[in-house]
Amino acid sequence: MAWLEITVNTASRDVEDVAARLTARGYSDLVIEDQAEFESFLEENRAYWDYIDEEFQEKLEGLSRIRLYLEETDEAGLARLRETAAELRLTPEVRLLPETDWAESWKDSYPPQEVGKNLVVLPYWLADEETDRKKIILDPGLTFGTGAHPSTQMVMEAMEQRVKPGWHCLDLGSGSGILSITALRLGAQTAVGVDIDPKAEDIARENA
Repeated sequence: MAWLEITVNTASRDVEDVAARLTARGYSDLVIEDQAEFESFLEENRAYWDYIDEEFQEKLEGLSRIRLYLEETDEAGLARLRETAAELRLTPEVRLLPETDWAESWKDSYPPQEVGKNLVVLPYWLADEETDRKKIILDPGLTFGTGAHPSTQMVMEAMEQRVKPGWHCLDLGSGSGILSITALRLGAQTAVGVDIDPKAEDIARENA
């Protein structure tokens, strides 16, 4: 089934009113990209993220967007949407989406991350990928430590140079557990991760 992606650009101050009018006309499942709300969310949840898509940030610069999706054959729905947008003095952008396996496409956002001379961070679905590097296999989740942030990579590079076989390592603020796993892959005898965030604890257990 082919889908149309409709984007309505508006100012941040008007986004709630536009969304309410679209909902009143029968359009549900709206996707709202509001720069002000996005920046507030990042600030309030900074502890859970170590990577933000710069391209996505640039797209939000100075604008708020409302997206919705209609079946390609829904001509009546598209006509009604154009009429509503005209009443609001807005011009919707309509794009035909290529047919995609949506259940799998999100994984494209987590490519392998080569770190240092001999490490590579892999999402679990790439665990069998052939490589000469030591694999750090993770289930990407909502906590710090995907291997994409420079601070994480610098610590991993330092560990690669310093950790010796048989060491006992303590990982304070362990997040996803990526540094504990790295220590073990580098030959440490034990690695203990400690974190006060329940989300981090659950994800670290899964990764371990």
